Amino acid sequence: DHDDGIDAVTADLIRAQVADAILVHHRARGDAPGSWVRWAEALRNPVIDWRQQLRRVVRTQLSAPGRVNYSYRRLSRRRVPGVVLPGMVQPVPSVALILDTSASVDGELVSAAWSEVTGCLRSGGVDRSRVTVWAADAAVHRVPMRQWAKPVHLHGGGGTDMALAIETAVKATPKPDVVVVFTDGETGWPTRRLHADVVVALVREPQFEVEAIPERYSVVRIFEPSVRT
Repeated sequence: DHDDGIDAVTADLIRAQVADAILVHHRARGDAPGSWVRWAEALRNPVIDWRQQLRRVVRTQLSAPGRVNYSYRRLSRRRVPGVVLPGMVQPVPSVALILDTSASVDGELVSAAWSEVTGCLRSGGVDRSRVTVWAADAAVHRVPMRQWAKPVHLHGGGGTDMALAIETAVKATPKPDVVVVFTDGETGWPTRRLHADVVVALVREPQFEVEAIPERYSVVRIFEPSVRT
């Protein structure tokens, strides 16, 4: 009889079990070969580039299931005799971009993250009329969105108050559905729940103990070359 060996599912299970055994041994005794440990870590903790993670998070927030409505501009496919039913539409969301302009923020990383986010907005059909941009350190200033493809270069200093910046942005017109904050995290955060989803692009590991970012916010650490899932 011809034996085709184990199936793909069983093979994946065996690999996972072997990887787990290698990592347990390495953590207990530390004498597992380095190449084995790297293979096991890559298998059990795959690495995702922060750009990929940031794009995924922003796209998810832009297309949140709750942002739907009914409109007679698009009629429903359902047919009820004598009744015209509205169809379900998903309005284009509004977005607020908040830039932490304190001196400790890495400008190059902000530029890279800005490019990823604005690229997501363009591909998602969000034009400049639906985007507000804010500069924030100890104070908050709304700035014109003159450059869509490039980041707004701003210089600030002093302490940072992202709580004030986010609170200000969500009260502005157009009222944002999504708020993206580019910051080093050395700041306070709003204490109340907002009517907007917040994405934090963290551009630097805080250098001292700071207030924790609320768990309800989506955080992407863009200062790391890659992020483990």
